[in-house]
Amino acid sequence: MKMLSMGGVLLLALTTGCPSPEELCKKGVDQVCERSFECQSAEVKASPQFQAAFGTSVDDCKRKLYANPLAPAGATGIACESVEKDQQLCANLGQPDKEKFKLSPASECSDLREELACQDYLAQLQDPSKAPAVCAQRCE
Repeated sequence: MKMLSMGGVLLLALTTGCPSPEELCKKGVDQVCERSFECQSAEVKASPQFQAAFGTSVDDCKRKLYANPLAPAGATGIACESVEKDQQLCANLGQPDKEKFKLSPASECSDLREELACQDYLAQLQDPSKAPAVCAQRCE
């Protein structure tokens, strides 16, 4: 069972200032873990497929996905602690051919995803075409 698309795995919640690429990676993972546990039913969260992808708690999820942000998509990403460049952030977003990560669209994407109803949030993780349009503008 495929839990997430590669493009939907890494979501970004940005703070003011200039966060490091590692911090941006972790903030994206934080949102994925928190919203996934918030939005999934107890039955789904108890399933072996969900637990293999996300762990058994939000904290467990964060530990797993900090190490490999693309694990739920069945892919290998760059561990957050190793992310040093924009291109690496973009690779974790499923766009390895992009070189520049753009904070403004990433912040707007994160804010819009935070506001999505659970059904819509989960749908856009499965199908990136259902994500807010600005999310496609995070990398160039």
